[in-house]
Amino acid sequence: MRLNVRPLMDAIEAYIRKADDDLEQTLADEGYTAPAEAVAAVSRIEDSIAESYDRNTENLLKRIGESAGIENFVTDVWPEIQSEAALRDELHEAFRSEFISLLETFTTSWMIDEAPDLAGDNRVTKPAIRFIEDWSEELAGLMQLSNDDTIGGILSDAVAEHRSVQDVSLAISDSGIRAAGYKSRRAAITEVLRIESYSQLEYMRQDPAVEKKEWLHTWADHPRENHVAISGQTVPVDEPFVLVGKDGVTYRPMCPRDTCLPASESVNCHCLMKPVRDKSILGMSAEERRTMRERYMDEVDAEWEAKMDAEKEDQIEWPEPGEKISSGQFKEIMKYARGKGVSLSGFKEFDGDIQTLKDLVDDVDEIAADFPLIKDGRKSVTIMLDTTANPNDFAVTRNHMICINADAFRDAQRLSEEYDKLVESGWFVAGTDYRSIIRHEVGHVVSNKYGLNGLDAVKAVANVSSDDAAILMAKERLSDYAAFRSDGTEIISEAFSGAYSSGEKNKFALQILGSFGIIQEKE
Repeated sequence: MRLNVRPLMDAIEAYIRKADDDLEQTLADEGYTAPAEAVAAVSRIEDSIAESYDRNTENLLKRIGESAGIENFVTDVWPEIQSEAALRDELHEAFRSEFISLLETFTTSWMIDEAPDLAGDNRVTKPAIRFIEDWSEELAGLMQLSNDDTIGGILSDAVAEHRSVQDVSLAISDSGIRAAGYKSRRAAITEVLRIESYSQLEYMRQDPAVEKKEWLHTWADHPRENHVAISGQTVPVDEPFVLVGKDGVTYRPMCPRDTCLPASESVNCHCLMKPVRDKSILGMSAEERRTMRERYMDEVDAEWEAKMDAEKEDQIEWPEPGEKISSGQFKEIMKYARGKGVSLSGFKEFDGDIQTLKDLVDDVDEIAADFPLIKDGRKSVTIMLDTTANPNDFAVTRNHMICINADAFRDAQRLSEEYDKLVESGWFVAGTDYRSIIRHEVGHVVSNKYGLNGLDAVKAVANVSSDDAAILMAKERLSDYAAFRSDGTEIISEAFSGAYSSGEKNKFALQILGSFGIIQEKE
């Protein structure tokens, strides 16, 4: 007997069409540009995410089924799968081309909507393109990490409960990873609207008549009270808004759904911005304003290229790649990290001394004794080997993922020499050594987990009232790098670098950390 599934398929297609039509109408009503193009992009990205997750899960289940048992799989196979990061690579490839195309499309559309006499091409500045490229890579990494966290939790429970291969396969299938439809659509909508925001910001920067931007709440369903509260907040185009999150943390986003905001402030957010124009510029002719736009973009691109050239000229030359660690060494370091509650990713490709990796794990473990949420929370701290890092970046942190430069960490002696140069110049905290690289990055993880604010911490410790005074104090008492960002996001990290230093502890750093009421000065 053959079932007639056509009515069911037709019903599903009709439901999807209605969902897309409803979304397009909602975006149009709220004031988004190019709503039809946005919805089409949501569908494409949604499909790419769902297909990538499905392929990744199929491969995972196949390899679980081929293993001798779950303990064997967790010890020998799972670390290799994590190092391969196939989901991340697939998503990055899909996101990069899609996001750049959307940036160009939406920026042009915003220009046509708001200043049609300036529209004539779909040009966007080089820094804007680079930012979107970097975000597509970062987002793919975060999604891979979230996927690994979910699977890792299932595997940990399975080992503790001595569950069978069949039971684990069923648990993974039932976990929602495989049937990622809702999650895929939600992620796709969030990312398309995020690109809408950055495109709107890019348009405002290109339009010489726009001097300020205003946060605009669109009164979508289930509004966030804190987003409603800042609706109407107006700041210069190149300065951030101030948003107090539901978690009590003060964020400084350049636009709604800024990548600096957590998911709780971005997912399902439909806020927009409104351009505030300079009437004196509006009085100029269209030709004059077009000339000003072109001059602005040429200058921005020239400055960007000069910056890139300078970075290449000053680029650190790291030792050439060597022989990768053996399978036995890989298993050893993975077991060592697992025993201390630290996740590692990508280290099958490591070609340095595994003692360097053990030192990283030990330094994370030391800080976790005082800030246990970085290991015991829903998402534990993860160290990832980054083979594509900027040569001048020792490491960067994304949420709870610390990405270390594979080229830099293959030779601890060479890394130490480069770090010491920056300490001598005042860039990093005096008295610290290269092991403070990881301490600095763990500071970012702690700051994210505990909602710490560097500016507020300095104000409390030094008894100063303004942000500028706090930045100056951080520069004087910690390092130049502590004052690098005006929002104070490097202050906490440099305080961790100084407070957990291998040598003499920085007194001001200890005061900052002590103000959290969590750790005290150590002997």
